[in-house]
Amino acid sequence: MRKVLLATTALVAMTGVTAANADIAISGYAEFVYDQPSNADNTMASDGGIVIKATSTTDSGITFSAVNDMKWEGGSINDAYVQASGDFGTIKMGTSDTALDSQDAAFTGRSLSIQGAGEVTGSLSTVLIGADSTAFNYVSPSINGLQLVGSIDEANNRTDIGAKYSIGGVTLGYQTRSSATDSTLVGAGVTLAGVTIQAASVEHTTGSAKRKVQDIGFSYEMGDVTIAGHTSKATGTSTDKNAEIGVMYALGGGATLRATSYSNTVSSVDTTGVYSELRVSF
Repeated sequence: MRKVLLATTALVAMTGVTAANADIAISGYAEFVYDQPSNADNTMASDGGIVIKATSTTDSGITFSAVNDMKWEGGSINDAYVQASGDFGTIKMGTSDTALDSQDAAFTGRSLSIQGAGEVTGSLSTVLIGADSTAFNYVSPSINGLQLVGSIDEANNRTDIGAKYSIGGVTLGYQTRSSATDSTLVGAGVTLAGVTIQAASVEHTTGSAKRKVQDIGFSYEMGDVTIAGHTSKATGTSTDKNAEIGVMYALGGGATLRATSYSNTVSSVDTTGVYSELRVSF
């Protein structure tokens, strides 16, 4: 990430703000992906995004941020939000990941995946119940290992509540979403001797229909090499399942080379394949 401190004259020209400096951070990534599925033609694609974040801090210690995340990924939502952070925690308002997404990476198996080749299709895509939306989000400070989060999305009539508790190398998580489809997630993660194992169970209820998704994953780092695996299975109104194992090698300079072997069953259709990716981050 490269930071550029803009002087007052530049700020006046760009935003009209006077007598103030802003810290502007620019980050992003680009990637080339090559998918080799067993039941379809091989495909090539590119993804990426650029994040521009302007930050300033008041005399009372409150940090305000304005963020624009411009993506060119297929189907992704461009984030644009304002944020206020301090001893009270963090308040985020706008279009972005919801507050639940700030926690689930610590206690869901899918979050350990090298990349999401074999897990973002069918009913398994909802193993994480957080989602991009225009919402009001709150993340509390961590007090004795306990952190609470909440989110309100008026357009989709959704209310999210989550809790994460960490002690030593163990993390426990609980999340719930109230909407047209009510969802509840419980998860746990543990790190020991360089190995991280995480697992979660999610239940979705729409009227009288229920669907459960369970997942477990692991990750192990050895210097520049990371090995990770993940499996998911749905029951109830869906029987989709997925298994994958992948490896990532850090080339240096923000570049990583990744490859994942996956096996899916989505809507009773079986697919195996290899998903390769070269990503450059800055």
